[in-house]
Amino acid sequence: IDDERLGGQHYRIETLKDHTTTREDVVLKNDVWVSEDGLGKEWKLVTPGCLDPQEDILIHTERHDNRPGGSRCTTSSDCYGSAECKSLASNTSSDKVCVCNMFSPREHHSLVVQQRSYTDASGREHVQEYLFVVGGFTRESGYRVALDDAWVSTDGMNWLQLKPAFDVGHSFRGRGGHSGLLVHS
Repeated sequence: IDDERLGGQHYRIETLKDHTTTREDVVLKNDVWVSEDGLGKEWKLVTPGCLDPQEDILIHTERHDNRPGGSRCTTSSDCYGSAECKSLASNTSSDKVCVCNMFSPREHHSLVVQQRSYTDASGREHVQEYLFVVGGFTRESGYRVALDDAWVSTDGMNWLQLKPAFDVGHSFRGRGGHSGLLVHS
């Protein structure tokens, strides 16, 4: 195992049956990769994602110090990946923070790919792929938080939030480790 690629703190252990394995602190990511060779042998990074949470998580997650979560910034160039520097509506100070403009880093979420086809006026058929990310777990202030949000993208770079996180009473509760199923009607 190439230990450098794992990220986070990790260490090797030997199991009772002499299997070598690696234990590591979880480093949540939201980078998006694509394989266009049809075999999954070659991969290309589409977006590096973000290190900081999305806006609704930053606004609705309690913090012990009453300061907004996220990395402090003055401009978006201070933020990693696709995050942008913003002053949040809930922020009573003048601090700006990095806000992820796509789904937050997470684990145990569901990803569904849908292909939609249509015929244009000239009779040409087009196929468009839609990627849906639903729910999962993120970590905020050291705690695991179950999410109930939903996102969609047609290119893996630009994401639209269909359902905000913590939208209590309007649909399913936050969850992770679930499956996604697309039903055509």
